[in-house]
Amino acid sequence: MRELDLFSSGFTGYFKNNPGWAALSVVCTACFLVLLFSFSIVLIRALGYQARVLTVLAFQVVVTFFMYFTPTPGAAGVAEGGYGLLFSQLVRKQDIVPLTLSWRLLTIYVGVVIGIVVLYRELFHRNRADRI
Repeated sequence: MRELDLFSSGFTGYFKNNPGWAALSVVCTACFLVLLFSFSIVLIRALGYQARVLTVLAFQVVVTFFMYFTPTPGAAGVAEGGYGLLFSQLVRKQDIVPLTLSWRLLTIYVGVVIGIVVLYRELFHRNRADRI
């Protein structure tokens, strides 16, 4: 209960102290999610399909919702399975595996690789500059 109270008071303080920053964080989060969900739209269009944008975004919201409550690390397997299950309604069966793998590669693994490169540079190149 103590952690819940601490979280609640921090959350309340975040919105109460400077509502402009809180509103900006909500707007930036919404923009990030729309851009993240748009990868599926681009991939589906690249395969030659004309799926409705709102349908694709709604499917992405459902997949993301279930990913947050999946007990596996990173929703491994559940994310791909849910994505394949939902998006198989929009594309042919032979296109669902490449679509799912491309989606996961672009939305997760490209960011992981970029993060590894940045972390490596920060840890090793910054230390060398500090020693000089």
